[in-house]
Amino acid sequence: MNQCVQCGSASMIKFMDTIEHEENGKVYVIEGIEAFKCESCDEVYYTAEGSKHIDKQLVIFRAEGFDNSLHDVAKQKGLTQKDLGLMLDLSHQRVSQIMNDTSTLDVKTMIKIANTINEPVDKVFKFKRIENRDNKYYIV
Repeated sequence: MNQCVQCGSASMIKFMDTIEHEENGKVYVIEGIEAFKCESCDEVYYTAEGSKHIDKQLVIFRAEGFDNSLHDVAKQKGLTQKDLGLMLDLSHQRVSQIMNDTSTLDVKTMIKIANTINEPVDKVFKFKRIENRDNKYYIV
């Protein structure tokens, strides 16, 4: 980010932001968001990575701490959904469902997937603790 859209200043600093997001009567606190802040008017701009981080944290909150990283791990390995389907003997639609719907996975499926792509289960599927502090929820 080179210039503030709000005031036009070129004085931008990179920092890590924290936001609160209210959803379904709960306040989720998302920390560690990569952003830029204008030193002149205090306007905040999230980087693409910062925006992805917010989205990922919200998915984890909604899944009660379950972090399905299969999409990210497959991408790092250069595997498409079609590739995974062939490797696992599953349809493209089922692979998409596994990547996007956290409620359809059982432990046996998680182990099969991790073994097939030669990664530890806890790299592909993580369980994070959500802590309630003063009626605000944090991923710890």
